[in-house]
Amino acid sequence: MAGYGELIKNFARVRDYIREFYLYGCKGREEAGKKSARTYDNEKRRIESWLHEYMGARRDKDGKTVFLSLDSRRTAENPFFRAFAAKSFTDADITLHFLLFDILADGERTAAQLTEEIARRLNAFEAPLSFDESTLRKKLNEYAEKELLRKRTEGKRVLYFLPPAFDLAPLQAALEFFSEAAPLGELGAFLLDKLPNRPSPFRFKHHYVTGTPDDEVLLALLEAMREKRAVLLRKRSKKGENECSVVPVRIGTGVQSGRRYLFGRDVQYRVFRAYRLDFISHVKALDVCENFDELRERFAEIQPKIWGASIGEEARTERAQFTLKIGRDEGYILRRMLRECRGGSIEQTGDEEYTFRAEVYDSEELLGWIRTFTGRILSLDFSNRTVENKFKQDMREMYRMYGLEE
Repeated sequence: MAGYGELIKNFARVRDYIREFYLYGCKGREEAGKKSARTYDNEKRRIESWLHEYMGARRDKDGKTVFLSLDSRRTAENPFFRAFAAKSFTDADITLHFLLFDILADGERTAAQLTEEIARRLNAFEAPLSFDESTLRKKLNEYAEKELLRKRTEGKRVLYFLPPAFDLAPLQAALEFFSEAAPLGELGAFLLDKLPNRPSPFRFKHHYVTGTPDDEVLLALLEAMREKRAVLLRKRSKKGENECSVVPVRIGTGVQSGRRYLFGRDVQYRVFRAYRLDFISHVKALDVCENFDELRERFAEIQPKIWGASIGEEARTERAQFTLKIGRDEGYILRRMLRECRGGSIEQTGDEEYTFRAEVYDSEELLGWIRTFTGRILSLDFSNRTVENKFKQDMREMYRMYGLEE
């Protein structure tokens, strides 16, 4: 089909399709919205060329929908890394890339010497490409900045040469773990491509890989934090796309879902907020923030009272307290509470009774965790009565559904 190809120029469109049609929406061709049917078919074919062994489909009354199915017990590597390796290139780019490294493998050269040698090799073709010295210098400086090659000055001459070879073999196990467990793991995966393929010794019970398409956004935010800059975020919401200026101070990952968040200070409203990375479509670096270190220290002070990702508009804390019955032979329940209580405290308040207390910015975020102790809860006391009543109403609804008396 015209317009289809496995390689891509801009990752943003692919990221949008992966997220909307495969990770979250499970939408079909007819639900492409503003996107044309041909565009949808082209992107679908492209994504399937990378992820075909993980693709599934089902039919219902609304038609056919496709989705991704990943089983961490059988999936040894993150399949989304393949999308980042599919960047398109021009004939000139790829030709110049390989010629440069082939020539420099024989020793260092000046830009003029490289230009002459490249021209000599290309002249063997009927319709040779041509590169002027200015174009070559730009490519050399780009590669030097990325440390793909190095340069030194000898009098008035600038000589370019390859860095010494590095043996990756002793690091193979570390790279295998890094590529699957660390943010921006594709860096480890690309280095592993230079080593002999072998089955990875690692398997992950909770393997959160669906955030990988957001890694370009993550990298831009990390670079801004390193340079202590504010950023302009373009993000999606129910009302459409909007922009806001933010000073990024921390990246957080949800331990239950693997969802990633940016914590930053809204420049306009001067409050800390959390922004989901999968809702951010573009990041633009702004000026250096003079009080960046001060803002990061202020966030570090409030961070222990953030249970999940919500900080609240006014950053006022709420008290959350509940008491459980834990038998003498149920130490595993107490150990679990101690392991999962985050910034809260646990105190034995009676025979086989333990009370959890915490001051958090959004007590509603605790409800999911508290529900996992259903059947052991003796009392509940929230300073935010709306949240407390919500929990009790949910319990009454559950009793009603199962035909139980409260």
